[in-house]
Amino acid sequence: YTDNLAEYERKALAQKDRKKLMSGGSASATPVSELDDDHRDDDYDDDAALGAKRSRRQNADDDTEDNNEAGPSASRSRSRSRPKKKRAPPPVVVDPNWTQREKADFLRFLFTFGPPVVDQEDGSGTLDWSMFRNHANFAKKSDEHMDIYFDDYFSECLQVMRTGKSKRDIHDDSCDCPFCSIVRKRKQALEKTNPMTSEIEKRLKSFDEPKPHLAIGMITAQKLRVRFDIIEAAKQVDTEKGKRAMTRLSVQCDSDPMMIEMPDWWVPGEHDRLLLLGVVEHGVGRWEEIWNDPGFKSVLGDEAPLNSTLAMRRLRAIANAIISEGVKGSGR
Repeated sequence: YTDNLAEYERKALAQKDRKKLMSGGSASATPVSELDDDHRDDDYDDDAALGAKRSRRQNADDDTEDNNEAGPSASRSRSRSRPKKKRAPPPVVVDPNWTQREKADFLRFLFTFGPPVVDQEDGSGTLDWSMFRNHANFAKKSDEHMDIYFDDYFSECLQVMRTGKSKRDIHDDSCDCPFCSIVRKRKQALEKTNPMTSEIEKRLKSFDEPKPHLAIGMITAQKLRVRFDIIEAAKQVDTEKGKRAMTRLSVQCDSDPMMIEMPDWWVPGEHDRLLLLGVVEHGVGRWEEIWNDPGFKSVLGDEAPLNSTLAMRRLRAIANAIISEGVKGSGR
């Protein structure tokens, strides 16, 4: 047992001396020759492993220093090997020729006055911007520039409406909705331009091309369609179809559930006609101008006018009455 303990102490001391020598220190008094030859290779293997570990650590430190000295180029080279993150798609390019204020005014006046289309004898349609210019500052826009934006806007509305899944969204050649009829008239007007320039040909082709920069949604297109139906019905108030509708409203007033909400002074048919004439003259939603119109002002007297919500509901009911007369007259 004593011999084994002495042997173990000699080995431990020898290993400790080797470590001191490698680190620059001084060895103990025990000479290397007194170590047991049978265990010398084992101790060397341990020291070799320790030296290799130190060498790897030194190499790693050297690489770090080299990378720091190399600067950003080294980090960029490493980043190229990494998988790139998916970037968000670039924003939609907005038409630089139209400001957001001009676009908002353009849409607002479409909802108020409807499309400024003037029907021609040949079935085409020209555009009259006098009403728009009287109520907004489009001084920086020429009539041609306004025409181009109008054609792009309506053709894009028609493209958006065709993405719907209902029967109302078919919009084939026989469709007579406001968008189809106006686009048809505008195409016909451009086709009759003389001389036919390359710019006109480009505008004709653009009717069937998508225009994502306008960012028109289905809801906006549908609301415009309903509003155009109301404005078109108001323009027909003194036609045969409109007169039949006014007569029916006055005769069937007792069975009209909406008359419960109307004030006592409201005379169905007569005041309905005045409301439509006010819309044609002043636009939809401009109730103060409509109530102050000489035709309505003489009727109101000291009576309070309709509030905006009730007036809009009554306007829709009158417009539907005229539209239904047109459906009956066509046999549909």
